[in-house]
Amino acid sequence: MEKKFEYRGDLAVTPLPEILATIERYRVPGSLSIESGSRHRCIYLDRGVVVFATSDEPEVR
Repeated sequence: MEKKFEYRGDLAVTPLPEILATIERYRVPGSLSIESGSRHRCIYLDRGVVVFATSDEPEVR
């Protein structure tokens, strides 16, 4: 059985590169959802490696 990993925090406190490095170190699979106001982005991971990313803003896709 896989352990569920959930982290909630503020990117001003823990920068995204640090979060991604931790995810890679522990080979965490799944997705990372990032929200700011009405903007939403999602980073998909396979064993800690980024494999795909999406955004609700067409200009940053």
